[in-house]
Amino acid sequence: MKPQIYIYDYNEPYGSASKSMRVKTFGISKDIIGESTLTLNVDKPMTVSDLKEFLNKQYPKMSTIGTYSIAVNQEYADNHQNLYLDDEIAIIPPVSGG
Repeated sequence: MKPQIYIYDYNEPYGSASKSMRVKTFGISKDIIGESTLTLNVDKPMTVSDLKEFLNKQYPKMSTIGTYSIAVNQEYADNHQNLYLDDEIAIIPPVSGG
């Protein structure tokens, strides 16, 4: 059974029908989650911090990879940013290079 997370569309009234949101995964986050796009059921308010908490709880190895970022609409997001149904969300794992 796939995990579920609930994120609210602030443009919809509470109690509206559940909708889905997609989170793109890359690098080690893709390996841990096991798919390139994670589809989540959504229906209540949530922030980037809430999403990270869910990911770390649902996929414990996520908390061992160090600091990872969340991008929303192709920009790095801070932990307090609200998530909306039409946002493009991506998990950006730590990167290194030379």
